[in-house]
Amino acid sequence: MDLGLRLKSMEKAMADVIIPALEGSNALAVEQAYFVLFHICLITAQFDKDLHFKLAELREIAGCAQELIAALPPSPAGAAGVAVARTREALGSSAAARGLQVPSRDEVTGMIRELKGAVDVLLRGALAGKDPVVAEAATKITLRYSERDVTRRRVWVKDAGYDLEAAELPSLAQVLR
Repeated sequence: MDLGLRLKSMEKAMADVIIPALEGSNALAVEQAYFVLFHICLITAQFDKDLHFKLAELREIAGCAQELIAALPPSPAGAAGVAVARTREALGSSAAARGLQVPSRDEVTGMIRELKGAVDVLLRGALAGKDPVVAEAATKITLRYSERDVTRRRVWVKDAGYDLEAAELPSLAQVLR
């Protein structure tokens, strides 16, 4: 499920197999293959920063909106008043998102790894303990988590066309709630 690894695999396939196979045969195909390779490299460099980029854009346009409102008379009338009200409403609805301090993808991956390690120790202790009620509860909790995890991973790649029951899966938006 590692997007970075998948992008690196595509980059390697383009650079080591596809482009060399095309060279000398069709100049336009080679040009387009290099274009695709360039964009794969660019996406690889930027994909984990996409949300940070969008949040920076949101903060910048909010700053612009606030400056524009401040430059207008205190209570503009007519269309300007409606525009100010609409802009203030949009500023209000985006305030929480503008304040987000999102960790990097690598930081989140580290947090996941740490928490999975802690859960593993916790689970082993619950299963090795003397209380069958705790062991049964731990088993059921773990199975529910595993089912949600497998479903989320299947949904993540269902558009690749490999899942025979893809139509029965929930949408990506549903599993990412």
